[in-house]
Amino acid sequence: NIIFVPYYGIIAAAITTLIAYLILVVIIGISARRHITFYLHSLFIIKSIIASIGMTLIIWIINPMNTITIIISIFLGIFIYFCLLLLQKSFTKKEIRQIFEIAGLRKLYEKLNVSLYRIRK
Repeated sequence: NIIFVPYYGIIAAAITTLIAYLILVVIIGISARRHITFYLHSLFIIKSIIASIGMTLIIWIINPMNTITIIISIFLGIFIYFCLLLLQKSFTKKEIRQIFEIAGLRKLYEKLNVSLYRIRK
């Protein structure tokens, strides 16, 4: 920052901060792999990126300018993100059930599950 900010301003500060955080993520990721065994599902990551792009496009189209539209776009973005993940079949049935249970919507999940079972027959 000391080198670039005087010449390029706040944009340089943002870019150098981003680069610093990316380096930090890589270092922590390598360190974590040594101590904790976990598997990154690359297909799920790709699907998450696609859902993020879709959510971003919708929010960009809405172009929130005041507090109410910002709040609406946040909730709409969350809804669109999860809908896009569901459409891409990113979750297992067990994960979908757990999401409904965490949200306190277990009865709704059971009704939807029964309805979908009837439709498939």
